[in-house]
Amino acid sequence: MEVTLSHDPQDIPVLGELNRLAYTPELASRFAFRNWPDVDNARQFYRARVTERMAHPASKVFKAVDIATGEILGFVALTLEEAEDGHEGFGDVVKAMENPTMKAVQMLPEFLNQEFILTSGAMIKGLQDRMKGGRHYYISTLVVSPQYQRKGIGAQLMRKCLEEANKEGLPTWLISFPGSHELYLKLGFVDVEHSDVDLNEWDGGRCRGYGIYRSYAMRRGIGGENE
Repeated sequence: MEVTLSHDPQDIPVLGELNRLAYTPELASRFAFRNWPDVDNARQFYRARVTERMAHPASKVFKAVDIATGEILGFVALTLEEAEDGHEGFGDVVKAMENPTMKAVQMLPEFLNQEFILTSGAMIKGLQDRMKGGRHYYISTLVVSPQYQRKGIGAQLMRKCLEEANKEGLPTWLISFPGSHELYLKLGFVDVEHSDVDLNEWDGGRCRGYGIYRSYAMRRGIGGENE
């Protein structure tokens, strides 16, 4: 397997589909999409996210490719941010998160649960706001095809990003969801803050016991050193 820079628009459908397959099983996705798993709309949504990341002038998308078959197994998106930069992400969805007015809500696609997106999005934005105050790298997406997870591919993609950060002498930030938290800890990231969403409150009284969904703002210092 090799990790290379992805700048070919022909990769977008594949990367978008990997993003959908990897993120749809996340518990939060059950509440973010009105008709989960909502394959058609989710495919459109994640393809748009990948398109936005590849077009961002300060972002790099690295893909993990099986050398023998040419199959893309996963990818990661890394963005260089200045001290006061905002965060790339969902385009109009991010605007709605930052400005939850009626007009902003109308920006959200109908297939998304607007109330849940705005509530959880505000919490994520609060975590992202902890990243301001200095030049840094931000890892906005890490995806590995479900059938190739737990084979070290995610760690290899992350190490590529950390090599870039180390060359520049900059810290790296990310938002971690529960399933990837242990990986990031092993790679030298530390928790700075966390935010909780009680999914039981969004379950329509079905008492399925989803519990707390915790997101973490995490930081890895320059060369792995954390203050």
